Amino acid sequence: MYIYNSRIQFVSVRITGSEFTGGTYQGGGGGGIYIDTSEVDLEDVIVSNSSSSTFGGGIFATGSVLNSTGGVVSDNTAQFGGGG
Repeated sequence: MYIYNSRIQFVSVRITGSEFTGGTYQGGGGGGIYIDTSEVDLEDVIVSNSSSSTFGGGIFATGSVLNSTGGVVSDNTAQFGGGG
């Protein structure tokens, strides 16, 4: 999921199954969610088993505000760090 220049709120979302679990992004960070120049609220969101060829296997945020309450970010991998 790519989020750019936005204000978004996710509540009770599971990023898993055929949609995002096992997601792989080879062009950069954020195998599960890539957030750029945005404000995003995550409440009870699960991001798992995603990978990135650079940074932020589960979630990658740059120039952004990320608020997270509850939820789980686990079993994600990134080649250079920040798997989550």
